[in-house]
Amino acid sequence: MKKVFKFLLIGLFLYATFVVYEQYKRVHPPVDFSYSIPTEIDSNYHAIIKLNNYYDLCFEVESLAQKFWYDNLINIQADQQTYPIALTARRKHLQKLRIIKAIEKDLIQSKSFKNKGYTNFDIKKIEQVGLQNFLQAEKELFFQEGLNILAEKGQYSRLIYFTQVQLNLKGFTIKEDGIFNLETENALASYQKSINHLPTGLLDQYTFRKLVKTP
Repeated sequence: MKKVFKFLLIGLFLYATFVVYEQYKRVHPPVDFSYSIPTEIDSNYHAIIKLNNYYDLCFEVESLAQKFWYDNLINIQADQQTYPIALTARRKHLQKLRIIKAIEKDLIQSKSFKNKGYTNFDIKKIEQVGLQNFLQAEKELFFQEGLNILAEKGQYSRLIYFTQVQLNLKGFTIKEDGIFNLETENALASYQKSINHLPTGLLDQYTFRKLVKTP
């Protein structure tokens, strides 16, 4: 009787150990199921709903993989799946990943454009018409607005004052008095050079549009 009781205790101990180990494995998976969001994405993307959908999908693929591991001790991120339930979960996981990667491509491209000086408005237009068409339209606008002179040296106006304020916001330190003097002309020429525009020092429409444009 004592031997039976002893074997029973051993059996219970082994079973309890097995249960504890199984639970440990469930909460300590062999891989990290977290989705790593690239630092190159644009976190201020012009389409807020699309950006939020991206973050939601990243959370969903993490949760799907983590939950399936916890329930079944199967890693659906692995290629080799034989159980039908695992194959179904993996297909769902891959489908979400494909959507994530498609959005991620736009977000990375958006940040790349911003690094080159484009704004959210520009990027939205690029996505609508394509980069080549956008550049062609920008080139035509550049030429047309470059011919339209709004102010030049010797003039005085509120427009010139506003321009001086905007130049100082860009890092210049010129007097804000509304008088188009040599200091203002030199600051304008320097700014025009920074935006790859002909540095005439004149306030043309293109320069003014770039100067007051917000990201």
